[in-house]
Amino acid sequence: MEKLLDRGIKEVIDEYPGVGEVLEAYEIGCVPCNVGTCLLRDVVEIHALSAQAEREMFAKIAALVFPGQEVELPRLRREEAAG
Repeated sequence: MEKLLDRGIKEVIDEYPGVGEVLEAYEIGCVPCNVGTCLLRDVVEIHALSAQAEREMFAKIAALVFPGQEVELPRLRREEAAG
């Protein structure tokens, strides 16, 4: 998952179109964005999702990209800062 998080969001959406649908469900408009240079890992921070919404979103993306595999979700920066 770490390698995926370090890729540009447009590249990820091009390869895994379902990721765009997940982002849209969280009101993150990366699909129509013309820039698309944000890294997937930065999308959540930029859009200030709650910690719970972030975990849910990453879990849905992991299920799309790595179907049937158990994937360790990234640690939330908010959790690291609080700990």
